[in-house]
Formats: sequence, C-alpha cells, structure tokens
Amino acid sequence: MQRASILFHRCGIDTVETLSGLDAVIFGDAAYSKDLWRGELAVSSNQVWLAEKAGEAVGFLSAGQSGLDLEIRKVGTLPVFQRQGIASTLLQHLIETNNGAERLLIDVSHTNEAALAFYERWGFARIHRRPRYYSDGSDAIVMEKGLAGGL
Repeated sequence: MQRASILFHRCGIDTVETLSGLDAVIFGDAAYSKDLWRGELAVSSNQVWLAEKAGEAVGFLSAGQSGLDLEIRKVGTLPVFQRQGIASTLLQHLIETNNGAERLLIDVSHTNEAALAFYERWGFARIHRRPRYYSDGSDAIVMEKGLAGGL
C-alpha cells in the first residue's frame, strides 16, 4: 500500500534485521531483541507494518489482536523523519486494517508528554495508570480509542 510517498509493507520473518535495526536506533536500550521480533512476526494475529520513504525503511508499527482488542505494542519513526506524519500514517493504516477490533489500546510512559498528546489528538482517552511499569520506574498510562462498531 502507498500513501503520500510512504509505502507500507506487512512484515514477514525476512524483515527481522530491518526491524531490529530501526528499533535499536529509535528505542536504544528498550529495543526488542531479534528473537522477540521473530516471535512477534510468528503470531498470525499480530500486525507488524514497515514504512518506507524513498526506498528507505523509516518507521514501523507493531500491534497484536486479542479478541476485540487491538493493542499497539510499539510504534516508532527514525529521528530524522519524525514530525513528518509517518507515525500518523502508520496509525491511520492500522485503524483501516483493524480486522474487526472494537478498540485500540496503547501504553505510554507518563513522562512521554509528546506521545500522550499525540494519542490524545487521535482520540485516545486515558483509562488506567500502571505504577512503575517501565524499567526506568515511570508509570504506564493505558490509553484506548474506540473503533468503528465498538465503544
């Protein structure tokens, strides 16, 4: 699929190296291992999308579906491509290809003001707080967005 010069590819096992490399640049110590990426890609109900711009992998989104819930596990864009609408385009693509989910969920660190504001602009609401959820001791803010036919 293509939207505004961004190509989307549903990831397969052959993209582990690309995903792992992007993840390491974007998230540093919080990056998934190659084995964890292989596990993500092995589950048929998971959606892992790679965004490319001008032939370069610039971002990704990973989500898993359980029943009527679709949980975003990870979304990231290379720093040089941030604030260019890539994460928004990935999120919109996920919403359009949601496989019948009724709600979209994501955990965001309470210290990540930019991400909290981003998801609130997309209509996500804060529904729960998980104290000391992340390895740095920050709390996770659980956010949800109703999808067509849901909430």
